[in-house]
Amino acid sequence: MDTRVLNYFLLAASEENITKAASLLHITQPTLSRQLKGLEDGLGVQLFLRAHHRIELTDAGILFQQRARDLISIERRAKEELTQSGILAGEIAVGVSELQSLTELSQLIAEFHLMHPPSSFRAPQW
Repeated sequence: MDTRVLNYFLLAASEENITKAASLLHITQPTLSRQLKGLEDGLGVQLFLRAHHRIELTDAGILFQQRARDLISIERRAKEELTQSGILAGEIAVGVSELQSLTELSQLIAEFHLMHPPSSFRAPQW
């Protein structure tokens, strides 16, 4: 899911007007309408009740609004953490079949983990 479209959704929901939201986003109203319709189609739910020059959130839209805010917040925090800390963290999945240099790979993983302790490695789930 594209966070750009989540931001479009959040602005449209707060403005309760697609034309006004499109203007604030510096895109055309048909473009924003297509993006929002694509989001609804992708989720398989109707997020907005559309009336003449006004939109309002459905129950599903209200729930999705909070989740969209959460996702945008997580993305913002992740970007801040990465740019401020310089720390590399997370889980890395390494999938190999028969590997002749398994000893070398094990050594590289150990060295990487020493340099970046918050990181971890796992075998992928197939």
